[in-house]
Amino acid sequence: MWNSDGHLLDIAKSREHAWDAIDARQHEISKVYASDSDGTDLMMLGSLTATMKDGTVTNTKLATRVILAKDSEGKLKFKLYQAQAWGK
Repeated sequence: MWNSDGHLLDIAKSREHAWDAIDARQHEISKVYASDSDGTDLMMLGSLTATMKDGTVTNTKLATRVILAKDSEGKLKFKLYQAQAWGK
């Protein structure tokens, strides 16, 4: 959903070229925590290795929250995906 003042649209537009400098990335999940009894609200901790198009490689810590929900066919899909990478 977009706000009537366009704030979410501005955020989405700012991300249009966010991956232009990235050549490859690899996620390594080291821990997963479920915050509900059916395991559909998850917090994952790990690391992200990104290789830039100029050859630079960066390693960062990664925290991700995922909420899963069943689609009309009963298959689990991402309802919410939030990720935060930081540090070295």
